[in-house]
Amino acid sequence: MARSGTGRKLLLDGISFNMAADSNPARLPTVEKEDVVHTGGVEQKVTLMSGSIEAQKLIVSDAEYVVLEGLNEQLGTFSMSYEKADGSVIRTGAGFIKLANYEAEENSVEITMTPSNRKWDVFSA
Repeated sequence: MARSGTGRKLLLDGISFNMAADSNPARLPTVEKEDVVHTGGVEQKVTLMSGSIEAQKLIVSDAEYVVLEGLNEQLGTFSMSYEKADGSVIRTGAGFIKLANYEAEENSVEITMTPSNRKWDVFSA
């Protein structure tokens, strides 16, 4: 039985891709906070982050990999959504991807999905 966080379906620019069963993507925060100590006390340094989803593993054919390469090289943004096994959907209307770690033996590739507005919309099942 699939766990609630396990991915079921991924759509990039309206194109569906198969997610690997052992995929364990990491959703990064949109804000990073750091304590800054000085003689007057302690302040907070806030750094805005991209809010990317990293290490999303996909199982792809050669033709699908060519499509992913095209999306990776695209200068504009496109819609992205990620459906989990519990039925919830995480999506953004505009974002881009980065390809990494293609493995020919498994026909798998890892991607990083980054929303252009640093925000993912979550729709519960």
